[in-house]
Amino acid sequence: MLSDKKKTFAEEYAKCRNATAAAKKAGYQKNHSQIGCNLLKEKEVQDYLKVLYEKALTDKVATIKEVMEFFTRVMNDEDEATKNRISAASELKDILTKSDKTGESKEAPVFNFTFVTHRDNETN
Repeated sequence: MLSDKKKTFAEEYAKCRNATAAAKKAGYQKNHSQIGCNLLKEKEVQDYLKVLYEKALTDKVATIKEVMEFFTRVMNDEDEATKNRISAASELKDILTKSDKTGESKEAPVFNFTFVTHRDNETN
């Protein structure tokens, strides 16, 4: 079981990726560099860092539902550039096609689209 100080170290390290700074912020009084280096070698600290990173990744990555909702919004937005609407429709179709073939949605679809950064004046 990790001590509160080691948990704080791991949480600070996950934020800044600097073992010396994390050791200081965790409240270690001296030899911050050495202590930080040693803590990173401890299995318990490594395991906790892995949990923190996986949680951060899960919290930041869009779900397939969010991706599909985004493409649907773009596809249906009459103010959006025609090129973007077509691209969104194509990506949405690809996701749904993959989903139908496997019986379940892919967790990390690869998107091959380019959105223009300004609204073009194309006619629909």
